[in-house]
Amino acid sequence: TLADGNHGFGQTYSLEVGKRAPVGAKLSVTPQIQMVYQHVTFDRFSDPHGAAVSSHLGGSLKSRWGLSVERQDAGRYLYGIANLSYEWLDGTVADVAGTPIRRENHRLWGELGVGGSALIGNRLTLFGEASANTAINDFGKSYSVKGNAGIRLAF
Repeated sequence: TLADGNHGFGQTYSLEVGKRAPVGAKLSVTPQIQMVYQHVTFDRFSDPHGAAVSSHLGGSLKSRWGLSVERQDAGRYLYGIANLSYEWLDGTVADVAGTPIRRENHRLWGELGVGGSALIGNRLTLFGEASANTAINDFGKSYSVKGNAGIRLAF
C-alpha cells in the first residue's frame, strides 16, 4: 500500500453512434463513431521513502471510427470489424519527488477483429471474439492482441 486514506477519483463518459444498413437478406454493414472522455486524479501523498507524489494530467479524449460487417442466420452471428482510433489529449503526468513522469501513447491506432456467436438449443449461446490493435506510425511494434470467449445461459 503506497498511501492510506488517499482519495482517488476516476470518471468516464462515452457516446457511440452507429446505424446498421442491410446489404442482403443475411448481411449488414454498420458504420460507427465513438467518443470517450476519461479523467483520473488522486490526492497528493508521500511514498514509503518520503517522496511526494501528485497527479497533474490525468485525462484522455479518444475518438473511434469503425465499420463492422455482420452475417446472421439460423442462430449464428458472425462479424468482422475495422477501427481507427485517435487520442486528442497529451497523455498523463504524475509528479514524483519533483520529477514529472509522463505516459503518452501513440495518437493513431488501427484495429481489426472477428467474432461470432452460436445459439445451442433455446437457452445456451456460445460466443467469442479476437482482435489486434497497432499504432499506425509504429506499425507492428506497438500493438495489443485480445480475445474473449464464453457461454451465456438464458433463464
